[in-house]
Amino acid sequence: MGIPVDFSNEGIHGLNHDRATLLPAPIAIGSTLVHQVGVIAGREARALGYTNVYAPILDLARDPRWGRVLECYGEDPFLVASLGKEMVDGIQSQNCASTLKHYAVYSVPKGGRDGNARTDPHVAPREMHQLHLYPYRKIIKESHPMGVMSSYNDWNGVSVTASYYFLEVLLRQQYGFDGYVVSDSKAVEFVSTKHRVADSPKEAIRQVVEAGLNVKTNFTPLTDFIIPLRELGKEGSLSMQTLDRNVADVLRFKFRLGLFDNPYVEDTKAADKIVASPDTKDFVLQMAHESLVLLKNEKEL
Repeated sequence: MGIPVDFSNEGIHGLNHDRATLLPAPIAIGSTLVHQVGVIAGREARALGYTNVYAPILDLARDPRWGRVLECYGEDPFLVASLGKEMVDGIQSQNCASTLKHYAVYSVPKGGRDGNARTDPHVAPREMHQLHLYPYRKIIKESHPMGVMSSYNDWNGVSVTASYYFLEVLLRQQYGFDGYVVSDSKAVEFVSTKHRVADSPKEAIRQVVEAGLNVKTNFTPLTDFIIPLRELGKEGSLSMQTLDRNVADVLRFKFRLGLFDNPYVEDTKAADKIVASPDTKDFVLQMAHESLVLLKNEKEL
């Protein structure tokens, strides 16, 4: 059919590529020049053929016991929103999509533990909307990121990835998001295996697609997602209206990036000069210096 591929990659502290510029962890980036970080990640992504960078992380570092605090910019929602906006603007200035993550209420699992504890974050509605969702709301309205990644966890007993409220009512209707939603790695599988709100993998797929999920990330065989999705359509368990809606989101994204006109890198040799260029080395050193923060206990505070 001639539909171009959206090639994605991670990029929370530089593009996840062995030739790309390696930058400090986000907790350090949070003290430095975030916009330029986004510019470098987006520029190198496009030079290497990627069209979508999974960054920034907008999780709030509210519990220091959590093992992924280093991936966050900080604990304050205004700070995270401000820095995240700069990252999005930097990435997308290079005609590369920015995908926000992890939506939503992801960074406060019970006891600060990951794994099987990634359920039921103890967050009240007011705290969720005013703190954890604030960065998404602000950035979507002001910077128009092209992607959002749905998270593993549930909230109030409902898997976020299978939640029409999170993916449609909040994200699209209230915030005005007009890109596409991609799942975190096993978020679709977790609907049935961890949250147990679906009695089969196929039913989990039906729930997430109905909720507004557009793309499943995990790199598994077609039998794990595409084929069951086709079966659901043929059986009438999923309406063509729902499928058309989800496909339209992805096609609109690709038209917006110009992928139908230029799906691939034209000058592949240019990456040798663009990726990890000499000027980025000085910038990385500057970031390392600026990220060293010393707290002073003045007047015994």
